[in-house]
Amino acid sequence: MFVPGIPKAGGFTITSSPSANKLVELAVQKSPDNPPAAWLWRPKKEILGEELTVRVGGSFVWPPPGVDIENVDHALFIAGGIGIKYVSVES
Repeated sequence: MFVPGIPKAGGFTITSSPSANKLVELAVQKSPDNPPAAWLWRPKKEILGEELTVRVGGSFVWPPPGVDIENVDHALFIAGGIGIKYVSVES
């Protein structure tokens, strides 16, 4: 989601399937430091009827920068809540 005048995106996960009625359900992390998430946590009367631009996407890279793959014996990927969390088990 992009808030006009605020370049940072993110802070939410789409939780619904695309539908013909153009309805999108979001899980929004309460994060005062993330402008789009903070905007969505404002009182309903301040945001109902406002137009939003939503961009879906992102990137995933394995191994993440700075991780020496030679020292990783196992990797556990857990999806849940807002986004993906990475945990490595090093030898």
